[in-house]
Amino acid sequence: MIDNSDQYFNMCDKAEEIQEIFNKNRDKLKEISYIIESGKTIWMPSQEQLQEMVKDDLRRLCQNFFIFVRNHFQPPAMDKFNIQFTSMQQLWFAYMMKKSYNKIWDGIKWIKGT
Repeated sequence: MIDNSDQYFNMCDKAEEIQEIFNKNRDKLKEISYIIESGKTIWMPSQEQLQEMVKDDLRRLCQNFFIFVRNHFQPPAMDKFNIQFTSMQQLWFAYMMKKSYNKIWDGIKWIKGT
């Protein structure tokens, strides 16, 4: 099931790298979910597609995702992070963007991580 929230839409819309992948591979993607807003097509990847983008074997994927979540759900980061994401899909999107592009979601846009 796809997250159809405004938050997930904004995360997808602002992720230029992901929209570029969609525009280049639109015909190859098996299952796509998108919204057309003001004539612009916004791809909203499924959680499975997000996991495939990370390109790790299952064991490494789980370990690295666990570390990412653990690091963000401990004080002081947890206060902002807890409020920021309301679904596992949003959390996986944040993980994929951090791992693949070193970007973090500030609640409005993707910014270069540290």
